[in-house]
Amino acid sequence: MNRGLNKRYYKGYLVNKNVRIPKSTISRWNKARQVESNESTASEEMEIHEGDDINLDNNIEMQDNEYNVENDELFSGLHSNYGTENQTEENDDETSEFEFNDYVNNEKWKSPLYNGSSVNLLHAIIMLATFVARYSLTNDGLQNLLNILGLLLPKDSQLPPTTFLFKKCLPKSNIETKYFCPSCHEPIMEDNKVFKCPCSGVEEHTKSDLVLNGCFYLYMSVAEQLKCILESFGLGNHIKCIEGKKKNGNVISDVYDGLMYAQYSERRKGQFGISLMGSTDGVVSFKTTNTALWPVQFIILELPPSERKKFPVVSSLWFAKGKPNCNALLRGFCEEIKKLSISGFQWKRNNEIVTSPVELLGFCCDAVARAPVQNFVQFNGFFGCSWCENSGTRVDNKTVYNYEEFSVLRDKKSVEECAKRANECQYPVKGVKGYSVLSLFLTLFDIILGIVFDSMHCVDLGVMKQLATLWFDPKNCDQPWYMGLLLKDINIKLSNIFPPSNVSRLPGSLSLRSSWKSSEWRNLLLYYGPFIFKGILPEPFYNHFLLFSSSIYLLNQKSITLDELDIAKKNLELFVKDFEHLYGISNMSFNVHQLLHACDCVKNWGPLWVTSAYGFENTNGVLVDMFNGTQCMSLQIAQNFQKFMKLKALTAMINNSNVKNTYFDDIQQKMIGTSVTTKKVVKQGNNIVFIGNGKQQILSPEQKFACNNYGNQYISFNRMLVRNCVYTVSTYKKDAKRSNCFVMDSEGRIVKIMSFGILQSCNENQRNVPRMFGALVECDNLSAIPNKNQLLRITHIGNLISIHPANIISKFIILNSQSGVFLSELWILGWFSVKQKFLCLVSLEVLRGDYECDGSLVEQDIFIRS
Repeated sequence: MNRGLNKRYYKGYLVNKNVRIPKSTISRWNKARQVESNESTASEEMEIHEGDDINLDNNIEMQDNEYNVENDELFSGLHSNYGTENQTEENDDETSEFEFNDYVNNEKWKSPLYNGSSVNLLHAIIMLATFVARYSLTNDGLQNLLNILGLLLPKDSQLPPTTFLFKKCLPKSNIETKYFCPSCHEPIMEDNKVFKCPCSGVEEHTKSDLVLNGCFYLYMSVAEQLKCILESFGLGNHIKCIEGKKKNGNVISDVYDGLMYAQYSERRKGQFGISLMGSTDGVVSFKTTNTALWPVQFIILELPPSERKKFPVVSSLWFAKGKPNCNALLRGFCEEIKKLSISGFQWKRNNEIVTSPVELLGFCCDAVARAPVQNFVQFNGFFGCSWCENSGTRVDNKTVYNYEEFSVLRDKKSVEECAKRANECQYPVKGVKGYSVLSLFLTLFDIILGIVFDSMHCVDLGVMKQLATLWFDPKNCDQPWYMGLLLKDINIKLSNIFPPSNVSRLPGSLSLRSSWKSSEWRNLLLYYGPFIFKGILPEPFYNHFLLFSSSIYLLNQKSITLDELDIAKKNLELFVKDFEHLYGISNMSFNVHQLLHACDCVKNWGPLWVTSAYGFENTNGVLVDMFNGTQCMSLQIAQNFQKFMKLKALTAMINNSNVKNTYFDDIQQKMIGTSVTTKKVVKQGNNIVFIGNGKQQILSPEQKFACNNYGNQYISFNRMLVRNCVYTVSTYKKDAKRSNCFVMDSEGRIVKIMSFGILQSCNENQRNVPRMFGALVECDNLSAIPNKNQLLRITHIGNLISIHPANIISKFIILNSQSGVFLSELWILGWFSVKQKFLCLVSLEVLRGDYECDGSLVEQDIFIRS
């Protein structure tokens, strides 16, 4: 036999039509063609093909009789080159236009899962989707789960049997991929096609090359997310017609009392305006590589403080090595907001169509991200400050910022002039490298005052951590401030601190400070430091530290008077000025310098907790967990984020519809809510919940006297919730390292909780009344600032008084020592005090509906958020 005649050449089908094309090659070609034909789908636009280096055009003839398409996977895109969780979304006309109301009102979804089932198809689909998202199931895991359920359920079950059919039942993701030029960072995509950038003579870029070089980001519509949040969660009532300036006299309590929101209110007077505060920061996803995820996210300022961080808007996701070009990353958002600020978007508010313009008011990020957002030089370069023209000096091979009493403040006009000059000379002018995309597209945005002071990175992870390093680092052992030899005594003091449940982390050892989180540094600064360092840190340095601690304590209050703001400003200026004399010019870091601008931020934006990055960082932590494997993280995160938010919306709408199911609510809370199962509870009104089994008691003479002989019988409990905050009686010992029994009421009285429960009366109009009995606590105020409860020493525990639980306004941290028992007031500020993930589907009130306090007892099993 002549074997040469039958020799097979590599890719012989390209030169000889009679050579059969391998099925694997045909499969790869079909996938590639599908990518080109469906480029509007985000996952298809991002697909990278590493196969044959050939031109897939129509000149190649394929013989239909050689290839029979029998597997839908070849066209569905369910298994792409990025890994098991990178699925492309199908463009199915039957489901792509589905609105949330179609799910709730469509009879198909209301039908039972199978004959006789108490669960309908909609509940089953959402619970399974929640399970998949909560536990990060892969496609294989989901398919195996469906196979198991198919065996367990009756044959007439309507549950989709395959992953493909199951995902067709869910709302579709709307994700757009935006590409930009590697050289000039301008968009190079039009009509879903990448074009040649005119900036240079470089060849036309391919999508694969742009993806590999990190010259792309994923974009999700801001208007669509805002509409979903406002319509589906019952939050639309918070968007009201703006009446103009809302400045609250001499008190600053929230963003509405700041100067920036006052200017915005004047601009949008008579409109249902929506204002946003944005943030971006790098999140390291793999410790072994330098790749990072950079999400661009926003909060709605019109929502109450406790709700803002629960409903984030994520517009852009970038994932690659190094850092993104922020002008390119923010381009898509700026283009959309520019349109929304003029024409707005329409949404339904109480069955009425409302048009709301959208503006970006502020932007919060750490110093590393702030510089590229403003297009300034980094903080370690000359003129690195975002708010003033202090140039800084070089000392010991680092840039330091000495104290200047009269620094020239930047403003929008001067920065734009510097940007213009920088573009002309191609060199930074006073730290300005050029125009920021925020100022180019959003003319109403102030590139200086709109960049807010971030206390999390500057104060907690910045100055406080720097001070601890100076005090305890052995290399400073010959310095007068060194406390390393007394570290054991300080750790003993820390171990005798008992914070309430609002503080997420117990006090840790300073020996392990390298692994401390930002909230631990915050607690050390505000609550623990004045107590544990007293008598150990030399007096000049301790008094200097109190200037810093008391000022930040003032700026983090629920409300701040203008007089208190002036006190904080003077103290911080004195702290920065004396820092150089006490610790040396080489330790005058950029974070220390930034403290000079903290009070201006409070005047413009409200207390520091309003603009803190804690909520944004919490969302970053949730986002970075939304992927499997190591491939195409940004796409997985974008798809999973949209699915989570739509699942939240669907769940909220179901809870407010006639297809509500109690078991469905409970399971959803267990899977996605940050909640734990409790025993039976008794709920009084909308905000008070008594936990556990009540004990019937007869009032003591002291209790009768305290409540003016209102009743004789009393149902006592050991734990209760007031506005989702936990309180316990002083004898409750199950959580030995925490204390929730010292509180302050609305009259300013400090009380040690002795008992609480339901007071039973013979009065028919008001039979059952929630009541708390507590002993009055007398204290000496040792705080650095008079009339503030940063550090108190208990001197006497007095008579029993009666208080309504709803009148509790704050809690106290207990600090024990040989010299007595000390207290430090902890404000209840919603998300500031308690780490709350936005993944919780519904609040306690939504979960169980509204209850009227009619005097009757309501017993039921509920789920309490930790």
